[in-house]
Amino acid sequence: MLLDTVGAARRRLHVVSCFTASDLDPERLRGAGARLLAEVLELAERRSGAADQVTLGNGVDVGGSPDRLVLDLAERLWRAGLVVETDYGIGDGDRVPLVVGHPDLPGELLVAVLTDDAAYVAERSVRVRDRQVAERLERLGWTVAQVWSAAAFLDPATEAERIRRVVQEVRDARLPELGGVAQTGGGDKIVVVPVLDDDADHGDPTL
Repeated sequence: MLLDTVGAARRRLHVVSCFTASDLDPERLRGAGARLLAEVLELAERRSGAADQVTLGNGVDVGGSPDRLVLDLAERLWRAGLVVETDYGIGDGDRVPLVVGHPDLPGELLVAVLTDDAAYVAERSVRVRDRQVAERLERLGWTVAQVWSAAAFLDPATEAERIRRVVQEVRDARLPELGGVAQTGGGDKIVVVPVLDDDADHGDPTL
């Protein structure tokens, strides 16, 4: 139930609790659900302070290890004015290589970008990796786009533009729900992605 609540959340998550993570005895947290609850509370406490306040779409998750090709796509989309986040997820739950939002829909991420990364390759079930993962994200309200490593390596600009168009289509479809008015004044957004050297050697697709 807890995983269903926090997994791949598209909007801001508010955590309300009458106790903190420090109130829980780690030695008594034997179940995976109890340990995840402690992690969620600790994360909420860490991000509740003014100094650590983070908005959706705050760039690269420094706790993960996103692929270089994903980082390149993220930077291209960021330069196009979109909101990006890599290695999106929490704890040991499902993680999405790249998620993208639009500034006209603040506080919400729209498109989940799946790749043939290490997690994809490690999944033995073709049904799970090629269908069920995407279907689960779509049930949660995401629009899913698939990017293959070979395509991202050979023509990253085209792949980034394809994702940008998908995000734009979702944005255009959603704006009528908001009265057709772009909400661009919803507060400052923090977008942080590493700057890649365009002159660097990208010959090795494993970098």
